Amino acid sequence: MAAEVLIDSDMQVVIELKNGEPVELLDFANSMLGAGNQYAHYLERFGLASAVPDAKLYIKEIRQGSIVATLGALASVAIPLIEQYNVVHDFANHLKTVASVLLGRDKSEAQKLDAVTLRNVAKFVEPVAKDAAAQLNVGTIENHGVINVFSLNSTEANAIQNRAKMLLQWDNKSQVQAGEHFEVAMYWARATNSEKNATTDRATVESIYPKPVKVRFASAELKKRMLLDVAHPFSKAFIVNVKVETVEEKPVLYYVTELLEVLDK
Repeated sequence: MAAEVLIDSDMQVVIELKNGEPVELLDFANSMLGAGNQYAHYLERFGLASAVPDAKLYIKEIRQGSIVATLGALASVAIPLIEQYNVVHDFANHLKTVASVLLGRDKSEAQKLDAVTLRNVAKFVEPVAKDAAAQLNVGTIENHGVINVFSLNSTEANAIQNRAKMLLQWDNKSQVQAGEHFEVAMYWARATNSEKNATTDRATVESIYPKPVKVRFASAELKKRMLLDVAHPFSKAFIVNVKVETVEEKPVLYYVTELLEVLDK
């Protein structure tokens, strides 16, 4: 059996909780469990479990106004360290992407958020959401110094939890009806003006489903009116009539039949 070692200090994610109010032990423990569970889920979901088979969270430092923890991998010395280094650092960026999606900054990635990720991240930000003066910093160690990857304040943590809760509720419902929906608000998540690559177009209709869905149009002219003929189309909401196609009661295609109005978000 290969020996296990704690890998290089440069191969760790640093989690710093700056608190304004005392942190409840259970909230902090659940937060760290959320981070650790998401790390394991990240490895499994992206086929990386063989590269870093185990991970541990360590409390590095507790001082007035902040708690610092590190997430480091335990791995067989037989596994190339460069693989472990990339995975650990990529995980910090993965957390940043998830936070950006739930804050509405990166809508194109919303489809990739599964229920496990939503629950883990909601737990992770709980101590920050409860404390109006708190801030969460997530970084990596490079050349023995901490490089900040992203930060969240209490308002953002609450927004993340609320969005995660809404997405989980939608995933547990079977209420999306196929067929025509009239006068609904649609906005772009991703679009191309090339008909050849039109299969990558995605749009969101929150009254139907909170995640982006593939979108097609009754005519090229209709798409042009919603993409090219309007300034800053990604900052607009379009009131449209749309046909919805579903699979297992979840939408897989929006077919826009008519544009009624263009609104600023």
